[in-house]
Amino acid sequence: MNSAQQRATEFAQHYYSTAFEAAGLTWGADNNTEVEDLIEYTVTAAKVEAIAEIRDELKALQEQVNVLSSALGMHEITHAG
Repeated sequence: MNSAQQRATEFAQHYYSTAFEAAGLTWGADNNTEVEDLIEYTVTAAKVEAIAEIRDELKALQEQVNVLSSALGMHEITHAG
């Protein structure tokens, strides 16, 4: 977990625990772990989406390079992945 994720986790744990306690509920270690998991899953989902978008952009750029290369009589550039 990077420092930004750690800080987000600490903030979320603080605010959730404050809300629980204000409602008269008990906040425990299991709750802290669940908040940590929530932050981690959210970051992972964002990474997966960002990677997919980057791959799409890379594919579009490769197609443009190949069109230009073909127009200049050069070999096409391929990318594994």
